[in-house]
Amino acid sequence: MHIATPFGLIPVLGDANCQYARAFMIQSDTWDMHSLGEGPKLLRTAAKDDGYVTVTTEDSLEVRVGAYYNYACSAPGWNANITLPT
Repeated sequence: MHIATPFGLIPVLGDANCQYARAFMIQSDTWDMHSLGEGPKLLRTAAKDDGYVTVTTEDSLEVRVGAYYNYACSAPGWNANITLPT
């Protein structure tokens, strides 16, 4: 589905995790992901320092990979958070 505007068609995407009675208009080129360090990387466990965990019920190892990112917007005025009538 698209919404026709004087500036052209805007695609409309559904999201089951979006808040009730909310709509967001996002200009994707104004958003970036930032991290203090490099990522993704092996996540360290509290008990071990090598990042590997042995699985007690199987003959295997478990490795956890992750990253801690934050999203930042360089032009918040170009995006919108809209409350819809209920």
